[in-house]
Amino acid sequence: MPGRRRPALQYSDDATRKRKRQHSASTDDESSRRGKRRRSSPNTSESRRHKKLGEESSGRKRMTGTKEFIEKMKSLKTSTRKIEASQLKPEKVDFHIEENRAGHHTDEYAMESLIIRRGQEFKVTLAFDRPFDLRKDQLTLQLTFGTRPQKSKNSLIRVKEAKELSTSSWGMRVDGTVPGNNVNLTLMSPANAFVGEYSVYVETKTKKTGSEECLRFRKKLNETFFVLFNAWCKGTVLV
Repeated sequence: MPGRRRPALQYSDDATRKRKRQHSASTDDESSRRGKRRRSSPNTSESRRHKKLGEESSGRKRMTGTKEFIEKMKSLKTSTRKIEASQLKPEKVDFHIEENRAGHHTDEYAMESLIIRRGQEFKVTLAFDRPFDLRKDQLTLQLTFGTRPQKSKNSLIRVKEAKELSTSSWGMRVDGTVPGNNVNLTLMSPANAFVGEYSVYVETKTKKTGSEECLRFRKKLNETFFVLFNAWCKGTVLV
């Protein structure tokens, strides 16, 4: 009689081994799926930072290099020479570093560049190759932030002359011209401006005499400036 039980025991052992193999395969598949989910999930804070500056799209880093990106952006192209003598060409800039830094409480920083606090006015003087004519010359400052500036990401800013300056947006006021082909400006940064380094492009547009056509000239300045958080500015936010 005892011999009859062996087939049942053998069957039980085979069934147990089969269940173990099935369980092991199921566990391996689940672990594999979890690993894939972990690998496909980018670091949240890093993803948000890149996306905000236009450096990432749909969770994936863009393959276009920074140099190629800049070359494709028409708004970042500069003029190499004057086409006509009536064009207005920017020559140099005076950021009034000592005066502005004292007014913005940044005069004790070791850096020698202009350092301002957002949401507060600062002075700039531009020099051109001829006198600035308020009747026919138009001036625009273009500011860029980061390696891939884009208007949609608020990292490419077009600053034009405004009637009133406020902490809600970038603005510029032309205070007047002075001898030596210079123009005095007052600029205002918004309370939520990005904190960091900005590059500056000076763009001029001159109406052609006896024509509706306009002559443009754009130059990128060698000088940059830095924007810091402003504890004295009402409405400032931590960005």
